[in-house]
Amino acid sequence: MGLCHKYVLDNKISNSGYFNNFNARLYNPQSPREEGGWKIFLGGHMGNPVLRITTNAMTIRTGWEPDIQVRVKEFKTLSTKEYPCVNDSNYSELDCELESFEEVFRAKGGCWLPFMTQKSLATVPKCLTSLDFNNSLKLADELLFYGLWTRDECSCLSACNDITYEAFSDSSANKSSTTTRVRIFYNDLTYESVHEEWAYRIISLMCDVGGSLGLLLGASVLTFIEILECLCAYCSRVCCIKKTKVNVLS
Repeated sequence: MGLCHKYVLDNKISNSGYFNNFNARLYNPQSPREEGGWKIFLGGHMGNPVLRITTNAMTIRTGWEPDIQVRVKEFKTLSTKEYPCVNDSNYSELDCELESFEEVFRAKGGCWLPFMTQKSLATVPKCLTSLDFNNSLKLADELLFYGLWTRDECSCLSACNDITYEAFSDSSANKSSTTTRVRIFYNDLTYESVHEEWAYRIISLMCDVGGSLGLLLGASVLTFIEILECLCAYCSRVCCIKKTKVNVLS
């Protein structure tokens, strides 16, 4: 369990189609087995994706030749009381989920495994024997695959600005082969962008209130200013009368 290889795209995509973007050939020196293979996870560069790789990654068996088409969606949401989100470019929901998993894992007696973060070394004890290591691996499988830990248990919020990658695979198989050819590409150079905006802002509220008052009372902004002017004149006049009375008595 862990991240074997990570590839980061650091340049812009100028072409789409099968023969552009990522092409790889994976080799399994052992005899092909049904349970053997690889897991591929498509995501952003932020955060540690080890939990998503274990539970949500795409499985590829030995001898398969998948063509994986990728679609990109950009989400820019608003943080509301009912649906809060984190508006921080350095925040990662993946790291938050991993920290939550490590807390439960430590509470159930697990020791530090290679897929965990260096930060968790301060709280999770190291595996001193091979038995501790194997027991911790079994505990991790029980937590992830038998419902002893779910993402609903952690209080991790989603990022307000997020990019998701949807994968659609079309694969052919050659059971006698010990190699696997993988092609990951964009079918086109467009992406879907979803933005949330406030439908009713404070300016719209003031305009509607002013329009309603003007319709019902014949009032306007100048009317409110005139009322404030009258109140100020009345208050200043009262203060001047009081001062005059005090001077007469003295």
